[in-house]
Amino acid sequence: MESTHYPNRLESLCLGSIFTTLGIGFYYATVDKKMFEAVYVLEDGLIEWATVGILFSGFCLCLYRVFNLRKVRRPWFLFCTLLLALIFLFGAGEEISWGQRMSSNRMASEFFVKHNTQQETTFHNLVVGGVRLNKVVFGTGLGIFMGIYLLLFGLMDHKWKKFHKFISSFAIPLPRYHHILAFILMFILVNLVPSGKKGELTEFAGSFLFLMIVLNPVNSYLFWRDSSPAAP
Repeated sequence: MESTHYPNRLESLCLGSIFTTLGIGFYYATVDKKMFEAVYVLEDGLIEWATVGILFSGFCLCLYRVFNLRKVRRPWFLFCTLLLALIFLFGAGEEISWGQRMSSNRMASEFFVKHNTQQETTFHNLVVGGVRLNKVVFGTGLGIFMGIYLLLFGLMDHKWKKFHKFISSFAIPLPRYHHILAFILMFILVNLVPSGKKGELTEFAGSFLFLMIVLNPVNSYLFWRDSSPAAP
């Protein structure tokens, strides 16, 4: 298995793109907040569409793996990989309000107009029983899960055989050291951005980093056609 300590050339390029984008965003949010919010992280702007492209790339990658491994992996492994593909697709769909803003009929259905904070066809902006899903599920909940995933899954996989079997059977890609470090640096930098719209940067960078993990996980052998899922 290749080294887990250093990013390859593609990852170096991706990391450079991520932190250049974050750095520019931090600069504009600090010296010209209006420019940052009205142009740099504009709704349907470059950052948002880049996020959509990243998420859709993850969807395509997982679909390719399902097709490529369909004869050499168990149905459950393929199902979990397909499920990850659908998670990527869900994220991309949410970013563009499932095509609502690209349609001539821009109004959401009555349900979303009534329960969505932006009156758009998105689930992450729903308010259910006075609770904002974006804050509780897609904010706090997702943040806690990602912290556990990034900091503990790799350690548990290395220490416990049963957890290793769980990871292998569920086709869960594990982060490399530089992925974890990049997430931590991203979290610190984004939280220094003095703007309420810094979430657009989090979505872009977080999606890009997660795609990097899926593309080149430490347990990448799981997705090699000529290897066993139980390979060391």
